[in-house]
Amino acid sequence: MALGLSALTDDQLFELLNEACDEMAQRDSYIREKQQEAVMERGEKLKLQRKALDEFIEEVRKEYIEGIRKDIRRDVEAKVKSGEIQLLTADEEAVEILKADQAAREGIKKLLKQEH
Repeated sequence: MALGLSALTDDQLFELLNEACDEMAQRDSYIREKQQEAVMERGEKLKLQRKALDEFIEEVRKEYIEGIRKDIRRDVEAKVKSGEIQLLTADEEAVEILKADQAAREGIKKLLKQEH
């Protein structure tokens, strides 16, 4: 029996298949159960695929962040080596902060004296 299915598009064939399955499910409880199992299996498969995708995205993010960290470290080390920047100890930084604070206070005093 030729039904002329070759004239249908893929979407039309898929829709026809869905309607045929629905019709068979209405006629036979066994087919209805199998159809429900297939839907559940597809749902579970989608959940697993989504979980795997989420895990993959998280791994890519971690690798990307680690790459950025390595690039920053490499840049800082190169600038320290070239003398472009200088790393300070906590004590050295405290001294620099005190010097900057003192210079700011002196600048404010000078401005106040000029105003009077």
